[in-house]
Amino acid sequence: MTTTAAACNAIAELIRSANYERGRAKRKRLPILADQLDLTSRQLDAVRTTLVQEGDEYLQTAWAFVDAGRLTLAKIITRIERRQGYISLDCRDGQHAACATCDCQNCDHRHG
Repeated sequence: MTTTAAACNAIAELIRSANYERGRAKRKRLPILADQLDLTSRQLDAVRTTLVQEGDEYLQTAWAFVDAGRLTLAKIITRIERRQGYISLDCRDGQHAACATCDCQNCDHRHG
């Protein structure tokens, strides 16, 4: 496998991961994170397209985007997991420890 093909494969895997996590964020009612993942996916797709068109001349830049994409996904996944389980809690009684994390944006009483 050439280094260009390896970079394309790495980018494709990141795109798949971003799209999967985007679905997870949507199911958890985290639209801002879902939008960030959508943007990340589209940016990575543009990098992959440019890599295919430009070849080895774009390889170093493509790998830099792979590294940045991995870091971005890791940060967003951490944010999604940090909010996991908090969206159904009710903080009206002041006992909701997750308020500092979720800012009550997704608590049921905010939507009612």
